[in-house]
Amino acid sequence: ENNLNAPHVAAAGPLFSGYPEARLSTFNIGDEKQMIHLSDPEFGREIVKKHSQLGSTGIKVWGVQLSDSTFMNSLRAVADETTNQNNKLIVHATNLNEAKEALRLGAKVLVHSVDNAEVDAEFIKLAKANNVIYLPTLIVTRGYLNTFRSLQKLRTVNDPNDVMDERAKELLKTSTEYFSFFPAQVNLEMQMKAFEQRVVKSEAIMDINLKKLYDAGITIAVATDAGNPGTFHGISIYDEMEAMQKAGIPANEIIIMATKNGATAMERSRDFGILAKDMMADLIILDKNPAVDIANMRSISHVMRGGQLRAVNKKFDH
Repeated sequence: ENNLNAPHVAAAGPLFSGYPEARLSTFNIGDEKQMIHLSDPEFGREIVKKHSQLGSTGIKVWGVQLSDSTFMNSLRAVADETTNQNNKLIVHATNLNEAKEALRLGAKVLVHSVDNAEVDAEFIKLAKANNVIYLPTLIVTRGYLNTFRSLQKLRTVNDPNDVMDERAKELLKTSTEYFSFFPAQVNLEMQMKAFEQRVVKSEAIMDINLKKLYDAGITIAVATDAGNPGTFHGISIYDEMEAMQKAGIPANEIIIMATKNGATAMERSRDFGILAKDMMADLIILDKNPAVDIANMRSISHVMRGGQLRAVNKKFDH
């Protein structure tokens, strides 16, 4: 929090999931737990209490299994205990029915767009009743597609201020070397073609839903889900905002979604998110007006953090 070269962080801790332990082992390495299998109601309540006592800014759920009655009973207990602990429920829900159920359970943040169907009046009514914050993350699936493509052809990225970390840049330079590990019996070209069709279809639905929710007055915050393959920390924010503009969101509104609304989602709206007296002096300076075209966010020249100003490609002293 006090390192001027680091971001502000609001953490939820390990995620609850309805998926079996075997699948979660993909994420859980060694003693580290990114995902916890939600096995019963009391276990769920215990973890919610623990996370809340540790200072989590939300209780997050990934992998909603509507047809699993044991999981759903456990999830209801988690939602109830989250309210008891004065915390908030955050749900990864890209399926319309799962997203609706999350809202019925009181979700305050929906992570990722609904991408399997257009949202309907019931969804919008539930979202308004919860005063939900919707995080679109429009570019993530295409990031996976670009990663698959980089097995055969090196990928270039727009990083004018050289902010990507060194390991990510090295992986970009050596991505074709990993093609030798791709299963020989799998036709990569066929797989990519089929995947691209799914990506294009889901992107169209996500764009429609984002515009519908914006028009309905639902609170939207910019988010990238960076860390996924092909979605790089730092620079992915530009791609995401530009995708939102392409979906029909005005540039001046995206600025609010990326600042004020993001701070609200982090429960830090008293600290930052707007320029006002007694707020943290964290801001950026641009050469071009982003309210005209959100792509002008790429013209960043200086960063102020904690009242200290520096050129964008320089580090603070501490």
